[in-house]
Amino acid sequence: MKKVIISVLGVLTIFSIVSCDKNNDISKPSLEKVVFSAGLDDIATKTQLVDGKKVHWTDGDKVAVFDNVSLSNVPFDATNINGATADFEGTLATEGVTSYVAVYPWTSSLRWSSGAGKYETTIPHYQKAVKGGFDTELNLAAATTTSEAKHLSFKNMCALVKVTIPSDITDITALTLMSGEFLTGRVLFTFDAEGNPVMDKENSTDSGFKEVTLAEENGKPLAPGDYYFVIRPSSSSFLSEGGVKHSFTVGAATVSGTVASIKSNVQIDVKANDV
Repeated sequence: MKKVIISVLGVLTIFSIVSCDKNNDISKPSLEKVVFSAGLDDIATKTQLVDGKKVHWTDGDKVAVFDNVSLSNVPFDATNINGATADFEGTLATEGVTSYVAVYPWTSSLRWSSGAGKYETTIPHYQKAVKGGFDTELNLAAATTTSEAKHLSFKNMCALVKVTIPSDITDITALTLMSGEFLTGRVLFTFDAEGNPVMDKENSTDSGFKEVTLAEENGKPLAPGDYYFVIRPSSSSFLSEGGVKHSFTVGAATVSGTVASIKSNVQIDVKANDV
């Protein structure tokens, strides 16, 4: 019996060595530096608003790049920034790759959902208040390009709702936008034949929120001025047919703890790229 056991173990050991040798023969794809040139739509696609609607890339911006082979989320960094144009640099395996998708902003949770056959990310329902603009991790924009062109023309997928705090009000600590329709949460999107990002209406609302709150991280009062909520659009050329219109209620919390609200009875068609 001992001889049999030793014999079997010997066979297993030899098989293990052969298997390791075969694995060592498998070469991993080589990584290459890839540079994309990038531009923006004319209206608020990015984090820095200029003259109300124009937008600029800023230092530290990152985009997620997916190639059509691995469909993995790879962060690319902005370089050579010149207002609405910039380059994005990163490292990818390029063998067999024919096309790329880029999404702003980069987050580790952004992914390709194989089950849905679409890209998946979220629009946060708690957003940092930024006077005259919006937080750097918010407004979704996407672009697609070929391996030959390597030029990204980003198009916005979200809408901005502006709320103005008058100059004589200095005790507001948070603003909340509410609606009967979904404003934030899980978002699925893909691209149409023209390369425009298309947000999926049916599957974007199963993990959604019907309100969104703006506040400072430390809870201090918001300075008077303009603030922007980033929400999913009700309908646009970048949204599936049959979008919905929103009626909004804006709530304001104050230092003393009181809450006031103003409701709009007007149905508003909030489109991507709209402010």
